[in-house]
Formats: sequence, structure tokens, C-alpha cells
Amino acid sequence: MDQIERQKSKELSKIKINVIGIGKIGIGAINRMILGNSHLETEEFKLEYIAFSTNSQETLMSNAPKNILLAENFSQLSGSTEIIEEYFSINEEDRKKINEIFKDAPHGLNIIVVALGSTISTNAALFVSNLAKKLGIFTIAFAIFPFYFEGMKRLTIAESGVKKLGNNFDSVAVVPCDKLKDLISEKNPKISEMTDFVFEILKRGVDCLLDIMMYSGLPCVDFQDVLKILKGGGFAGIGVGRAQGEGRATKATQEALKFPLLGGGLKEAKRIILNIPGDSNLRIDEIDMVCSQVQNAANDDVEIFFGSSPSIMDEGFLGVTIIAKK
Repeated sequence: MDQIERQKSKELSKIKINVIGIGKIGIGAINRMILGNSHLETEEFKLEYIAFSTNSQETLMSNAPKNILLAENFSQLSGSTEIIEEYFSINEEDRKKINEIFKDAPHGLNIIVVALGSTISTNAALFVSNLAKKLGIFTIAFAIFPFYFEGMKRLTIAESGVKKLGNNFDSVAVVPCDKLKDLISEKNPKISEMTDFVFEILKRGVDCLLDIMMYSGLPCVDFQDVLKILKGGGFAGIGVGRAQGEGRATKATQEALKFPLLGGGLKEAKRIILNIPGDSNLRIDEIDMVCSQVQNAANDDVEIFFGSSPSIMDEGFLGVTIIAKK
């Protein structure tokens, strides 16, 4: 086997991770991830960002290397108050493009980011979820819920959509905009600042998944642990914390437990991934402190998969990542 063939074989053996933004908000979120992401391709993983736009303007705003335009296929859904997947149709050329994107990831992972509430973007997400399910690709979704002030119509569409996504995807993490708004309400943020805050929360949620899967520790949780815990449909919560200085273990854990993507806490969680990335000075008593607080926040029957990754954080910092499957 010559060098070119060995390189091709090496590339094909990598686990493919697709991070997919659907619609304006989903694309805006992955733009933030692309600009600020330190995750690079490794010996084991190939990471790719893809935008699924529902109109040509969204395509123009995308920084993703791959873009799929679904606009014309959804035009008949505009203004509808129902989720009707049967309205969706796609031409053969676009179907081939999508199959090409997904075909390399039968043993990989799709991470979907989408704002629910509009019929068009919600049905676009359902189309992607159906395709991933048919191809047997492990898929996690970050579903952004509209603000209450956007009206009951959008909230109803979002509720209907997320239930269907929960059936098709392996796990769905709900991103409640109203809860995010409450977290920074004292700052009376501008709409642009609120949008940036939503994007940053999404970035941190996706980053924590990538950290666990792509960087092993001792002891470690890895890609296979994520698949084992999050597979099978339903809803998941994600908590991320980071702190430095005295009491950093407690501070980081409390931040993770209050993280807006964690949902209603850990009492209903059946399985938890707990990862503690730290600096070169990560101590056993700090690990004990984090684990004790997480166990106290959960129920007695929860199954916890624990891992620690020293030397991957900036010096002086300790991190806590919690992934809980209900």
C-alpha cells in the first residue's frame, strides 16, 4: 500500500462528527462555533460544520464550508400553524448532496442546532431527523425554544416539533430562551447582546460534548460512553462550569448545576456523564468535592460515568461538565 492509499485509509477510518446548523439561528450559532472553536481534526475524529439554510439570505450569512439550501422545498409551509412533514419534498440533486454529507458518518455523530417555532425551520429539522434515523446515524439536537413574548403560535409549533424530534433523535437538549433572558435580565441587554448570549451558551454546550469525545483523560469517558448514555431517544441536559482560585471545584460545580441547558436539575436523570477537565495541578480532593456535589444533586439510583482530564485547561482553572439523560 503506497503513502496516498494509506492516507486515504486513515481518513476513512476516522469517526465523523457533523455539527449542523439549521435556519438563521442555527447557522448563526455554528458561525460562533467556527470562529471561536479550538477543536481540530485528530487522529481519530473528523469534525465538519454544515449549514442547512431555508432561504438564500441564510446561505450568504454562513461561514460553514458546506451549505445546503432547502428554501424552495419549504415555501408552501410559510405561515402554516401545523407541523406537516408530508409537505416536504426535495429534488434529487439536493438529496444526493445530503446523502453525501451523511454517508461518511454511519458510525459517527450528528450534532444539530435549530431554533424551533417557525414551521419552516421546524420541518427542516424534522426532515434532517428522519434522514438521520433512516441511515442509523447517532444524532443529538440542541433545540432552541422561542421567547414567550413571540406568541403562542410559535410556542405551540415548537412544542409539537420537539416531541417529534425526541422520537427521531437519540437525545434532545432544549434551550429555553426565556430562562436565558432571566439569567441576564438585570443587565437589560440589547437584542444583539441577548442573541450573542444564546449563541455562547450553545457553543459551550457543543464544546463540552466535543471535549469529552475527542480528548481522553485518566480515568476517561469517551465517544462510546456518550453514545451509550445518550442513545435511544428522549431528552438530555447539559451543564458546564469553569472556575479558578480558592474553592474553584465548588464554584465550577455550582455553575454547571445551574447551567441553563441542564433543564430541571439531576433528580430525574437515569444516567450521567461527569467529566472534570483541569490544569496540571488538579487534586484528588477537588475531584472528590465535585463528585460529591453532583451525587447529592442527583437521585440514589443514578448511574454515573466519571472521567477526568488533567492538563487540558488553562493554568489555574478547573472545569465541570455534566451530561444527564432522563
